[in-house]
Amino acid sequence: MSAKPLKLKRERAKTVFRTGNYSKSAEVLIDHELSHLDNPCSYGIPEDLIEEVGVGSRVLVPFQNGEREGVIVAFGQADNVRKKPILKCISQSAYAQDALNLAHIVARRYGAPVVKVLTYVPISK
Repeated sequence: MSAKPLKLKRERAKTVFRTGNYSKSAEVLIDHELSHLDNPCSYGIPEDLIEEVGVGSRVLVPFQNGEREGVIVAFGQADNVRKKPILKCISQSAYAQDALNLAHIVARRYGAPVVKVLTYVPISK
């Protein structure tokens, strides 16, 4: 059994995500450990995913040096700002609009991140 040589963190290859201009954008709440960053991030929607995603969809997006799951909470208008793309739609209609509204209310009441509250909300089938 041969052991793989260890690499320093700076030696690991980073995945490069190309930014681009997209006809539609989405506001995505990202599931991460930083609770003070509870604001949605704006991502471009590629043409092949426009039909699949909607409000409440779980998606995979580039964040920092990796990929994270997130939930689409709103759609934005197309602008001339270059954005990173949504990589994949994990679940088309994971959360209903009422579940998102409830998560926002509970998060505001108890000072918790909305994405963490959504982990306790059952996913729609």
